[in-house]
Amino acid sequence: MMLEAKSPLVHAASEPPQFNESGPAELLDAAILFARRRRRDIVIVALVALGLAVLYLKTTLPAYTANVDLILGKPENQFIPRQSGAGEPPMDAYNFENQIQIVRSDNVANMVVRQLHLDSDPEFIGAGGGGLLGPLLSQWRPQTPLTEAQRAQQAMLALEKNLDVARVGMSYVMDISYSAMTAEKAALIANAVGEAFIAEQRDVKLQERRTAGDWLVDRANELRQQTEAAERAVADFKRNNNIVALTGGSLNDQQLTQLTAQLSTARQKTAEALARVNQLASISMDDPATNPIDATASIDSLANPTLTKLRQKYLDLAAQERDLARKFGENSGAVTNLHSQMSDLRQPIVDEIRHMSDAARGNYEAARERQGATEKDLADAVRLSGEANRAQGALQQLESVARNNRLLYDSFIQRSNESLQAETFPLSDARVISPALPPQQKSRPKTLLVLLLGAVGGLGLGIGIGLLRDMLDATFRTGKQIETLLRLPCIALVPRLTRRAARAVAVRAARQPPASPARTIRQGSDLFWTAAQQPASQFAEDFRSLKFALDLASATNGRKKIVGFTSALPNEGKSSVSAAFGLLVAQIGASAIVVDLDLRNPSLSRALAPDASLGLVDLLTGRATLEETIWIEPTSNMAFLPVSASNRLLHTTEILSSAAMKKLFADLHQRYEYVIVDMSPLVPVVDARATTEIIDNYFLVVEWGRTKTSVVMKALDSAPTLSDRFVGAALNKSDMKRMARYELNSKTYYNNPDFARYGYTS
Repeated sequence: MMLEAKSPLVHAASEPPQFNESGPAELLDAAILFARRRRRDIVIVALVALGLAVLYLKTTLPAYTANVDLILGKPENQFIPRQSGAGEPPMDAYNFENQIQIVRSDNVANMVVRQLHLDSDPEFIGAGGGGLLGPLLSQWRPQTPLTEAQRAQQAMLALEKNLDVARVGMSYVMDISYSAMTAEKAALIANAVGEAFIAEQRDVKLQERRTAGDWLVDRANELRQQTEAAERAVADFKRNNNIVALTGGSLNDQQLTQLTAQLSTARQKTAEALARVNQLASISMDDPATNPIDATASIDSLANPTLTKLRQKYLDLAAQERDLARKFGENSGAVTNLHSQMSDLRQPIVDEIRHMSDAARGNYEAARERQGATEKDLADAVRLSGEANRAQGALQQLESVARNNRLLYDSFIQRSNESLQAETFPLSDARVISPALPPQQKSRPKTLLVLLLGAVGGLGLGIGIGLLRDMLDATFRTGKQIETLLRLPCIALVPRLTRRAARAVAVRAARQPPASPARTIRQGSDLFWTAAQQPASQFAEDFRSLKFALDLASATNGRKKIVGFTSALPNEGKSSVSAAFGLLVAQIGASAIVVDLDLRNPSLSRALAPDASLGLVDLLTGRATLEETIWIEPTSNMAFLPVSASNRLLHTTEILSSAAMKKLFADLHQRYEYVIVDMSPLVPVVDARATTEIIDNYFLVVEWGRTKTSVVMKALDSAPTLSDRFVGAALNKSDMKRMARYELNSKTYYNNPDFARYGYTS
């Protein structure tokens, strides 16, 4: 389980981390840190990729591409008439693709190879055809001579490999491009391919026209014989049947046509006369109240002058009547007089209508008689022309056959002549609109593009490798990681001491006089002595942070100042941190004792008291007193309780949880203000879990850049009894220079030269 930090020093860090969406500023900071951290990987990979790109440019043979443009379409020629009905399909995408395949066909390639003698060109045959590695591979290939057909086939394959044909947009323009090792050869072959395609089209057209012409001549001869036979049959039939034609037809046909036209005219006149009779019969003037104007309105079209005058006079009287009635009233004498005159006009109108009706009936009877006479004449003519019509039908069939044969024969003769003319003037459906010229620059490899791809690809690969290394580097690099993953305050970032500092410690250790009196700690070459030798260094300042955190935690929680230093794994520096912390506390003036409780591996005892014959176990068993086992460091007056080197302990858990151990630590707490304990690591042994009865506070030591995060988290999960007693953690052996690659402001916090004003030393 995860541990919850109880120290009030870094209370914000003890809270669960808030995972908000990263904004642009956070992403930029992460990118900057990643670039700092993995710049070496990125630069090396990018330089390698760029070098490979340069090597590719140096070793790859250049290629030059020349282009020739052809336009496809049916050419118009004023000397050769266009054949009607022989239109070709439009140049759609399907037909255009067919033309492209013709350009890439073996026929065109063979024509170009033979024309330019490419079957003897080293670029197309032998080593040259193999590209860059061709000359090298040719040394191990069996040298067998090629036949002429094999050389031509190999040259054709090489030609088709470097040939590219494409349509320009949606136009009828075809772009033919060819790539060769020299600009002149590229232009020469591109133009040769275009000319070969045009020649291929011309030959195909010529062959088609010759085949069609021969067929047309043969077919025309057959049609001529059929036409002559049909015309002779028509002449013989007319002579045998005494048929005489005028204006294209027989006399009987002309008479029937005239009688039919007369009958149609007679029937039309009869229908018009009957319609006039019916129209006049529909007019009724019997009712005195009927208005003559309304009654005769339908016969205005008859154009009768008399009736028109009577109607006009009636209209005039009606208008006068309305005016007088409006002026003098309906019963005035003038109005009455006008009524009388209008009534007198009624009878003449009726008489005129009757007269018109009688005349119309007379006209109708005459028209019927004429129609009947015409029908009789037509029936007689039809009866008389029966036999003539049957002969005329047979004649029409013979004439139709002869006419059709003549038209077909004339058409074939015309097409045969056009085909013969086309053979003497062959045309192609394609022509060159832009010939190929030697290119000024090589088409491949493109130097800038290859270099750009090499640089960009190298950067991308370097970034990918850097991200992979970051993913694999699951170690602690910053204090924020400890606070986020372990939920422990990171109290100190103990720096990794440089070789210069190690030499200084070794020099001072060499200058120390022999230890006297007995059980006196002599300064050695271990790096933790830096805390005592350089109290103004950042190394010592980090241990002051640990002391302050311990003091504050004890004051807040009321615990004793008994503190244990542990780690997840061995060799993380917990013993050195314990010793340095004890030296610093004692140097300040506080009474402090360091106890080595790493009973399985008492490395601190070997460093501070290598000659100790009595130790912790002797004290617990009563074979020695505390005064007989304690060692003293004279410069700081720090006390140290070692583990005797002669003791080999296995059941250490029982020793740590024994009553004697509890009594010992109670006694140490009474004598010393600070009791500093060097404990066993958490993962290899379970000793640290047995110390909760004697130790009130713990510090977790984590090695920078080495200890895996998963190992530390699992170690803390395996020791739940220590969870509420951790004051914080110390990130040991921190590389302050490399810290800037993981924390954006680490230089400001840890490597600021202005800190020297406050007594800091490097």
